[in-house]
Amino acid sequence: MINDNAAHLPLELQRRDIPSCDYIVSGIPFSILQIDKKRELLQKTHDALTPGGRFIIYQVTNELKQHAKIFEHAESEYFLQNIPPMFITVFERANGQNGETQFSLQESRASANEA
Repeated sequence: MINDNAAHLPLELQRRDIPSCDYIVSGIPFSILQIDKKRELLQKTHDALTPGGRFIIYQVTNELKQHAKIFEHAESEYFLQNIPPMFITVFERANGQNGETQFSLQESRASANEA
């Protein structure tokens, strides 16, 4: 687990000799970031994922989906049980085989629980 400024992700992975990540989980409040900062973080996150890797975010709003077009697939679910209620969105990077994805929010939840 890396607990640092998200803009430092490529450097932190390189320092640890980690070529890429299967999962990245974030609670960064993207809705309050300027558009250029938002896009920069999304690009760095996308680049840090392995093909088929998933970026899982929890947010009060679901506005990030409109900015995260670099991800080949996204699925959101609204959780009323949380206080405050949150959107959990899973973005997936294509697995490199003709842009195919193997995606399911429930599958991501199960995989994350196993990790």
